[in-house]
Amino acid sequence: MPSNVEIKTYVDEVVQKYGLQHKMRLSTEVTGAVWMEDVSQWMIYLKDTISGKEYCHSCKAFFAASGQLVEPRPCDIQGSENFLGSIFHSARWNHDISLEGKNVVIIGNGCKSVPQYT
Repeated sequence: MPSNVEIKTYVDEVVQKYGLQHKMRLSTEVTGAVWMEDVSQWMIYLKDTISGKEYCHSCKAFFAASGQLVEPRPCDIQGSENFLGSIFHSARWNHDISLEGKNVVIIGNGCKSVPQYT
């Protein structure tokens, strides 16, 4: 399985190869979406999460790529507050923690639980 660094490198190369940078809006929240039957397009209502600016965009195709871990669920395992080690969600990876020589437990499944280091 590829590391997150390898996956990010691949995505960055695809974005560069197909000139997608100008079509991307990061740090943006979709606040609504309405299908406009008369023109066969979507009207997407957006909010820049940094500036707070709200605006609209119309498009023929609309898909969300926000991922399931935009707002990760906190650890609610009984007794976790007494654990002496580090606990963090893969969506909020703590790069200050070295995992070398440590026993690591991953709770959950799927690609999101893959450790974020090479």
